[in-house]
Amino acid sequence: MEEKHFNEMVQNLPIGYGYHEVLLNDKGIPCDYRFLDVNNAFEKFTGLMKKDIVGKTILEILPGIVDSEFDWIGYYGNIAINNGKEKFTQYSEPLKRTYKVNVYSPKKLHFVTFFSDYTEERRLNDDFFTLNNILEMSLNSTTDMIFISLDKSYKYLYFNKTHYNDMKNAYNREVKLGDCIFDFMSSKEDIERIKINYDIALSGKSHVTLEKYGDIEVNYYETKFDPTYDMEGKIVGLTVFSSNVT
Repeated sequence: MEEKHFNEMVQNLPIGYGYHEVLLNDKGIPCDYRFLDVNNAFEKFTGLMKKDIVGKTILEILPGIVDSEFDWIGYYGNIAINNGKEKFTQYSEPLKRTYKVNVYSPKKLHFVTFFSDYTEERRLNDDFFTLNNILEMSLNSTTDMIFISLDKSYKYLYFNKTHYNDMKNAYNREVKLGDCIFDFMSSKEDIERIKINYDIALSGKSHVTLEKYGDIEVNYYETKFDPTYDMEGKIVGLTVFSSNVT
């Protein structure tokens, strides 16, 4: 699977997405953050266009944000420094909108936001799905994209519904969070082959393969393997995006 496939999926998510880099002053305190990437829903929910903001900082785009009651720079900066994650609902004074936000730090001084425009819902006081439910639905809505996240012991941190179904069809096993993926694979050949790919990612190298897997049902998969890092830049696991191309 080429990187563009993942980028296309992110660009077409029904929720806003933004990837940012936090900037520090000479005292090591967050003073600004730069936009590295946003998706189509981000543009829709904020009115800020990708071509106008990527590469620029929030203070260049919305200088009045420093006068907001909520400290957006400080809040996001703390998460990016401490490898944190949070969920919150907040009104943006510069944009005149309320957002439900899920934010986490994939590596030091960087943070990712997934968010929805909650302005109308708050006004009507409706009880809509939470952002986590929306994100979960997005990851599970596609039937041709497999997504899993593993730790360094090959134990599941996350998998989507498509992966769950594919593992059941291929090996007649029902995968569970916290368990080692190899425990659910009955083919020794498949385990040996996939472990090589996992170990390449755990060594810090991203790569793409086209290989067949399965015991009961055999299919060909185009798969991208990527390492995941903690705030200190240490590899703590890997993520896998895969498509059945049989």
